[in-house]
Amino acid sequence: MRFYFEDVNIDSESVQDYFEKFPFVIRDVPQSLIEISGLYLPECDENWFPTWMNKINGFPLYLFIEVEDYINKEFNLFCAQYSFEPQNFDKEGKFKIIEIENAEKFKQMFSLAITISCAGALVMWATQKNIFFGKNIQINKRIQILENQSIFVIGHDCEYTLIISNNPNFKNAEEMSKTFPKDTDCKRNF
Repeated sequence: MRFYFEDVNIDSESVQDYFEKFPFVIRDVPQSLIEISGLYLPECDENWFPTWMNKINGFPLYLFIEVEDYINKEFNLFCAQYSFEPQNFDKEGKFKIIEIENAEKFKQMFSLAITISCAGALVMWATQKNIFFGKNIQINKRIQILENQSIFVIGHDCEYTLIISNNPNFKNAEEMSKTFPKDTDCKRNF
C-alpha cells in the first residue's frame, strides 16, 4: 500500500469542515492531527488497517458510523450476520457505535464502513471506549480525547484518513510512521 502522510494545522479549513460534520464537539484541542492521503480505501490492502490497529494495541476499537435510511436494512442484516451489536449514539438511531474486538472483526466491518463512507456518510473509529461513551456525552454531545487516545476519520470519498490524537506515538507524522506495519510504502509530505 502506497500513500503520503503529513501533520495538519488544526485551524486549517479542511479540518474545520470535518469537525462541523461531527454530531458532537471535541473538547480541548488534541495534541496532533495527521492526514494519510494518496490512497483510495476501496482499493487498498484490506489487511493494512487491521494490522496497524493490532500493532498499536488499538483493540477493542469503537467504530462510529452514520447509517442513513437507505442503507439501514442492509446495515442491520450485516451486523446480525457477523454478530455485531450496534448501539445508538443519538435518539434517532442515525449514528451507531460498534465495539470491534479484534483485527478479523475490524476487517469484516471495514468493508461495509468503506461502502458507507464512499456514499458520503461519516465513519470513524476510536481506540478507547470512553471517547464515545462519556458520562455527559448524551446530554451535551461533547467528547474529550484523553492521553493515549486517538480517533481515525475516513475522509471524503475514502481518499484520505484524518487522525486526531493525544497519543504520544502520534505526536507528529514522523512518530506515527514508526507505528505502521512492516513493509509499508509511504512518504511524508512537507
